[in-house]
Amino acid sequence: GGGALGGGSAENADIAGGHIIVESNFKVAAWTTSRVQRSILALFCRREALLPNLWVGSLTRDSVNAALEVHGISADEMVAYLAAHPHPVVAKRKPVVPENVSDQVRLWEAELNRVRPDPAVYYDSFESGELYEGTLAFARAQGAVLWVPASDAQPPPAANNGKGVGVRAFAARESAHDAIREYIKAAKAALARGAPCPPPSWLPPIPAPAPTAGKAHQ
Repeated sequence: GGGALGGGSAENADIAGGHIIVESNFKVAAWTTSRVQRSILALFCRREALLPNLWVGSLTRDSVNAALEVHGISADEMVAYLAAHPHPVVAKRKPVVPENVSDQVRLWEAELNRVRPDPAVYYDSFESGELYEGTLAFARAQGAVLWVPASDAQPPPAANNGKGVGVRAFAARESAHDAIREYIKAAKAALARGAPCPPPSWLPPIPAPAPTAGKAHQ
């Protein structure tokens, strides 16, 4: 059971005692004759040697990325699998999988996720800082912000279109565009009346129901 690396059949009975050693240099050694365990390790480790009772490999960026992209195995699942079957020599080591190894595996996963495309809309040309800050706060409340300038909290005095203000821009998920567009309309209307921007918790008004057919009563 459970997880992309779940097991539990009689075929991998010799895994129960634990036979894996993970070294800080990313080498992985498994003392096992189980074809199942060797096949599982080969999903995310590069095999380097195979003896009758010993499998030797290493965790590499390419092998981990292949596991993430092709096999759908997460970094946490890889680390958990290695930690669940420790050789008695390292069973008392805390953590069983060296931290530099587990951290690097998770970093490779983060790097892979960071470059995946995410449909987005770029917002700029805000007429005022108040409109920009209000819209950005609303987008953040929606969990939609993908990018903001590093200095958005305190804009530098660098020129922006010759206006002498910091960059007023951000990118947000395309799925939130309709809500952000409606917020901008409401915020502009509020500012035009001399009122502040709506709060980040603002919700668009519910449209009035369409009039039903029938005679009008005087």
